[in-house]
Amino acid sequence: MPMVSPGGVNQAEMASVVSSDELQFSSLLSGDVVNMPFRALQKLCVLVFGLSSYTVKLPAIIIGLATGILLVLLLNRWFKTNVAMIASGFVAMSAFFLSETGLGTPNIMVIFWMVLMLWLGAKLVGSKVANMPLLISFFATLALACYYPFFIYIVILIGIVGFFQPHLRFFLKNYKRVHITIAMIVFGVLLLPLLFGAIVNNDTLRGVLFGGGGDFLLNVENAFMPFFFFSVNNVGGVLAPFFGLATVAVLLVGLVASVGKINNAKNAIAVALVLYAIVMSGFEPVMATVLFLPILLLVANGIEYTINKWYNLFPENPYARLFGVFPIALFSVIALVSGVSHFFFGYQYVAPVANELNDVDLVREHLPTGGILLVGGDELNYRFYKLLERKEMVTVSQTLPDRTGETIVTVAGWKGDTGLPLADIITSPKATNSDRLYIYKQEN
Repeated sequence: MPMVSPGGVNQAEMASVVSSDELQFSSLLSGDVVNMPFRALQKLCVLVFGLSSYTVKLPAIIIGLATGILLVLLLNRWFKTNVAMIASGFVAMSAFFLSETGLGTPNIMVIFWMVLMLWLGAKLVGSKVANMPLLISFFATLALACYYPFFIYIVILIGIVGFFQPHLRFFLKNYKRVHITIAMIVFGVLLLPLLFGAIVNNDTLRGVLFGGGGDFLLNVENAFMPFFFFSVNNVGGVLAPFFGLATVAVLLVGLVASVGKINNAKNAIAVALVLYAIVMSGFEPVMATVLFLPILLLVANGIEYTINKWYNLFPENPYARLFGVFPIALFSVIALVSGVSHFFFGYQYVAPVANELNDVDLVREHLPTGGILLVGGDELNYRFYKLLERKEMVTVSQTLPDRTGETIVTVAGWKGDTGLPLADIITSPKATNSDRLYIYKQEN
């Protein structure tokens, strides 16, 4: 993924890594626990493998792969296997999903938590016997999802529906009180750091309940434009438009097929998630990502409707039914290829995305052991590059240290006299003014 996504790390990813590095055991006491599951995984990756564009994106790649598998499992509970596989391919190979999977920020967690909760919930409701490990997993997922902004509202809604919906109340009768009590205890224990953080730190409560804030209507407009307007090509470092015309066409077919079927559980979930996305994206635009699930369901509805319509035309002719598979398969392949091509070539040639560079990989390549890295720019640049000292035998500083090394590399617009002759300039055709690194070496 890092080989085709931006040639480095963008500002949002840098901020995410710095925030992840600040996560300590003491964070549980200070209330710094928002997005804690993702930050913990990202910090672990950097600690184990060192700082690079790969380790920054690795947590999102891992979670993205897990989400892709869960997509197939979820759809397979509601649709036939062939429909589930095709629909999952349509959305999982879209520029949107591939971009989120290759972006080293917690954004991918929006899709992951939604899909995981729906899959576990569907398995629980569909189970005819008590399944204690599955019940505990579901409650644990609900608790961990609360660490992401606005998901606490979904958990509260699930609790209300579970209490008042007769079918779900009947389902809970499969479990003994001790089972439900144990699951609630697990839920409470996992939620304790968040509850404590909300008490001792107002920013924690604000981050979980209200997000970034800003102009509500403007946030909604900015959040939804990449879904519906093909003139947009970059949103926060993510390639747009999010879905190709082929996917939109199937989505519209699914929308038409779903009209008048609001009582259907899948369609009711889709409507609820659309309303949730509209409201929450007004506070935090990234929450429009929740639309991924309704889009997934509508695409699956569209594929199922198309296949069923064709089969109904020739109910007794197996050859005609088989012949209908070929255009459907060809259309699916074209849609998949176009989505992947948009991702690959977009990140190479769409300037607003391709130009979002960070030089961490170039620094690792050209800064030898014992070298000094001088970082200019804002504080975020310095704190990000400072992480190189964890695994590399180098010195990172904003000012020239008293010790002079054999090699000094300057990055991010550092200005000053290093006291060493300029040996090389590393350039990039995609970077501002082409210059990326200045390398100074002691003459032999």
